[in-house]
Amino acid sequence: MKHLVNMSLGLAVVLACGAAWAEPVSFNKDIRTLLSNNCFQCHGPDEKTRKGGLRLDEQIAAHAEGAIVAGDADASEIIQRILSDDPDEVMPPPEMGVEFIAEDIATLKQWINEGGKYDRHWSFVAPQKPVVPKTQNSIWAENAIDHFVLARLEEAGLAPSEAADKYTLIRRVYLDLTGLPPTPEAVEAYVADESAVAYENMVERALASPRYGERWARIWLDLARYADSKGYEADRLRSIWRYRDWVIDAFNADMPFDQFTIEQMAGDLLPEPSVEQKIATAFHRNTMTNDEGGTDDEEFRNAAVVDRVNTTMQVWMGLTMGCAQCHTHKYDPIQQSEFYEFFAFFNQSADNDQMDESPTLRTPTPDQARQIELLTAKRERLKEQLHTTARGLEEERADWETKRSRSALKATRLGPWHATPLVEGEHADELHAKNYDFELAPALEKDFEGGVRFSPRADLKDGEVLELPEGVWAQAFYRTITTGLTQEATVFLGSNDAIKVHLNGQLVHDNYVGRVAEPNQDKVKLPLEEGVNHLVIKITNQGNK
Repeated sequence: MKHLVNMSLGLAVVLACGAAWAEPVSFNKDIRTLLSNNCFQCHGPDEKTRKGGLRLDEQIAAHAEGAIVAGDADASEIIQRILSDDPDEVMPPPEMGVEFIAEDIATLKQWINEGGKYDRHWSFVAPQKPVVPKTQNSIWAENAIDHFVLARLEEAGLAPSEAADKYTLIRRVYLDLTGLPPTPEAVEAYVADESAVAYENMVERALASPRYGERWARIWLDLARYADSKGYEADRLRSIWRYRDWVIDAFNADMPFDQFTIEQMAGDLLPEPSVEQKIATAFHRNTMTNDEGGTDDEEFRNAAVVDRVNTTMQVWMGLTMGCAQCHTHKYDPIQQSEFYEFFAFFNQSADNDQMDESPTLRTPTPDQARQIELLTAKRERLKEQLHTTARGLEEERADWETKRSRSALKATRLGPWHATPLVEGEHADELHAKNYDFELAPALEKDFEGGVRFSPRADLKDGEVLELPEGVWAQAFYRTITTGLTQEATVFLGSNDAIKVHLNGQLVHDNYVGRVAEPNQDKVKLPLEEGVNHLVIKITNQGNK
């Protein structure tokens, strides 16, 4: 792919001059079109429309019937019919609405006089290396192509143009190879290079640019009908850019054309195909897909297969095979049966016009693939390590919690009870509602409002009913609870009338009620903190015992 020669001649001058000599007539270039446009409809490959049993699309048939007499145009019936004045004999028939002009007739005559030889379509003919012509100014030519250009110039009596200066040459080369002008640094490097291979070095630098592949891949991507959307009505986005990058990389790597062809045609069928070779086969996933509601998937799957047949033949063989989908080709040597034989090669794909473009393939870049491999291996190691560690930690945690709970329970200590004197009042509800300092911040050896202070009460026993006097009063009972573990403890309380419980200054229970005192009347949960906790229980009497 990456071969360039120095062609700095003024070729436009040559093309503008035209030729003033008679060249041999080319069947493919000059004759095939004349016959196909004027004759093949009635005398071509389609046996259903063929008339008079005459075929003009094959040399053997045309010569055998005398339509063409090699070396003698005047004796050839095709010329006689074309020149006939008899409306029943002239060809093409007047009702066809077509006719040969004088220039066409002259070309046909020259071709027949030269032997009337048919040529195979150029795509079926293996290229032959031509003999390099001899030239007068051979010193000017630097390579074989220059000799061909110079021979044509000398034949027309022209001389080569002056060589372009270095600034012009590098601009032409870079625009052609990369699609971008050269950088100032590239220009200065080329201009400063006085070696005999300065031009070659400059070209190699342009070819080495990643922009080279981007520039020339565009041409192939057009042939591959590449697009970033699906086509048809909604034309939704299609994520197939990895194929685009594969083509660019193939050009930049100077991939041989046979490999370039094989990987796009059947990269997935190669032995142990790589991800890149599978990506190459997306050449045939560029067909349009129709995900409009109500469309028939099988219909558009067949349309995609037809597109693959036609595109493959057009791109690689230069043939319009699509005509043979409906009838034997009138111009190219393709039978209708051959179209469907070729169709069968592609009529086995798994895709069938699905909205999600299935089947799809995850195609990380090489760098992404390496990262995925490393991260996957690391994840598996960490999972195994975590599983092993978690199993051991779970056992250790369970053992630790058991030991800690037992230790904390053993370490829980209940301080002795202390009580305030009776605080009398007129209304029990007021006494109950008021939060006294000794409730919110209890302390021993401290006088609160009204000289109230806590005193030891050795007569108080847990779980026993304490007899208190009649009247309207309130009295608080205080003790400490020391624990080695933050936990929730449940206690059961009883009272004659209203009861209020504070723990560490926070209200945890409030029950304004009139009743006869009994053990375990109220169930209260105490959120104990690690360390010393302060519990205050205030009883409010409503007048009775």
